[in-house]
Amino acid sequence: MRRSPGCRGARTPACRVGTLADACQPKAQKRRVETRRGTQECVRHVSLVACLALLAIAGTPPATAKNVALVIGNQSYAPGPLKSPAGDARLVERALRDAGFATILRENAGQAELLAAESEFVNRLEPVDTALVFFAGYAVAVEDENFLLGVDSGAGNIQAKAVPLSEILERLRGRAARSVVILDASRMYIVAAQRGLKPGLAMPRNLPPETWMAFAAGPGQVAPDNLRLDNSSFSKALAETIAQPGLTLEEVFSRTRARVLGETESQQAPWWTSTGTRNFYFHPPEGPQPRTDAAASARSMETARQSERREDWDTAIDLLIRVLKSAPGGETESVARHMLPYLMERRDGDLRYRVMDFNGAAMFYGQAVAAQPSAVDAAFRLADAYLLAGRVPDAIRVLQAVRARGPSPAAEKAAAMLEKLAAVR
Repeated sequence: MRRSPGCRGARTPACRVGTLADACQPKAQKRRVETRRGTQECVRHVSLVACLALLAIAGTPPATAKNVALVIGNQSYAPGPLKSPAGDARLVERALRDAGFATILRENAGQAELLAAESEFVNRLEPVDTALVFFAGYAVAVEDENFLLGVDSGAGNIQAKAVPLSEILERLRGRAARSVVILDASRMYIVAAQRGLKPGLAMPRNLPPETWMAFAAGPGQVAPDNLRLDNSSFSKALAETIAQPGLTLEEVFSRTRARVLGETESQQAPWWTSTGTRNFYFHPPEGPQPRTDAAASARSMETARQSERREDWDTAIDLLIRVLKSAPGGETESVARHMLPYLMERRDGDLRYRVMDFNGAAMFYGQAVAAQPSAVDAAFRLADAYLLAGRVPDAIRVLQAVRARGPSPAAEKAAAMLEKLAAVR
């Protein structure tokens, strides 16, 4: 019987001709070989699983950005029914659908239906999407918090039958690439008036990043109702401006504002604020867009600042819109976005001042101060407009706020004005 070369001296049956060489190895060595083979098999198995996983990942298409809108029109309130919100909602919803939005439309929704629609809307969002909320109806400010009212709000506890705007904003935080919230709700609600609540809406606080917030009228202001119209001036102007191609958000709301100011003889001034939203188009411009030129944006910003110092508001506003349209990003875009609402309020305030509409001027100057609290020159213009309108207590309040900022030439000027007012009262 011939033995395997490695089996000299071995007397086991496993060492006969044709037997595997490793069968003659010592048991410990054999276990090591088996372990190594097992490890190799395991590695091959894991590699296969990993490759399959990588192929699956590579084969999964990236999430596609989409636009999703929740549109609410509430008018069947008791007390205080309204005429146009349902029609306003349909008008805006149609404009959004034409702009490629998937829409959720609700009319005359109570609190429960509002909450259900909000949940449906939020659950449809992906992190790459644009989320838009439009609400037409009644909203009230309670302790500087804005509440959207369902049609079943009645005369009971307003907050218990409403949806806090802050809750909607918080649920949108991180759920979409950007959020646009538009309220055509700057109306006088009879229940709120009976309870001594301030008219209009409160300045929104702690907006999430990449959020655009717009009101049909400025904080604390009430939009006049025109019962002869089927749609509110704001919603009609907004829907028709959305349909225009190649306009950024800034341009859409700037044109909407200008149109509403003209139609209402400056009695209503739409207002907005934002937290760094990038350029967004309802209808993108056609053809390739020019690349951002950081140096050109910086030059435009400097020219805008010079125009502001000369109180050439229109030139400064046009330059800032040009900067924002080029989407420079970073500090340049942030500063431009912060300056724009302030400059527009100052421009409109000066327009009303020139025609001796001092109450109208005070409204715009007040919104300029709200947009940029550090602008003491706007505060003095506001105090001056209040005095000329015969609203001395309001002027005193503004001057006291300037004086309270601490030692400065502005504080000294405010103190001197307060002394003169005290002498003549």
